[in-house]
Amino acid sequence: MTGSRIASFRIGRYVTLLQCVVLTVHPLVATTMAQDPWNRLENKTAWTSLGTIDVNDNWATVVEHRVLPSGEGKKDFRIPERDDLIELTAPLPLLIVDFRTSGEENRLMSPAGRALSKNDLTGITVPIGSRLRVHVVSVGPAINGLRDVWVLVGPGTDSSPHSGQ
Repeated sequence: MTGSRIASFRIGRYVTLLQCVVLTVHPLVATTMAQDPWNRLENKTAWTSLGTIDVNDNWATVVEHRVLPSGEGKKDFRIPERDDLIELTAPLPLLIVDFRTSGEENRLMSPAGRALSKNDLTGITVPIGSRLRVHVVSVGPAINGLRDVWVLVGPGTDSSPHSGQ
C-alpha cells in the first residue's frame, strides 16, 4: 500500500469517527475540552486509537502520542506498553464499546477489530498535552497489512496503578 493510500485509509477512518462526534455530541466536545475529561467517567478508563502499524510494527500513520521517558532520559514514539505514561500530541476521542446503551459496563472490551459506531463514543475528547496511563494495549487484526493500535487509558500520574502487582 502506498503512502498516500495509507494516509487516505487513516484519514477516512478519522473523518468517519469525527463526523459521528460532530453530529452526535457536538455540545459535549466544547465543554469536555475545558474541563477534566475524566469527571464524566466513574471508572476513569476508556479506549483511544493511537494509530496504525504495518507488519513490522512500524507506525504507518502520523504518531499522535509520545511515550514519556522511563529513566533513559529521552522521548519515545514507540508502541506503548502496560503502565507506560503517554502524552498526546493531538486531541483524541475516548471510546467504550456500546457506551450509549451500556455505559461503562464494556470499558474493558477492546474496540480493536470491531466495527465502531456513534454508540461507542463517550463524547469526551482528551486535549493535546494530556498525560494518560496505559492499562492495556490491543492491536487489531491486519487489514491490507495494517493493524490499528488501541490503548485502554486512564488519567496520567507519576506512579503506576499496577505497581506492586
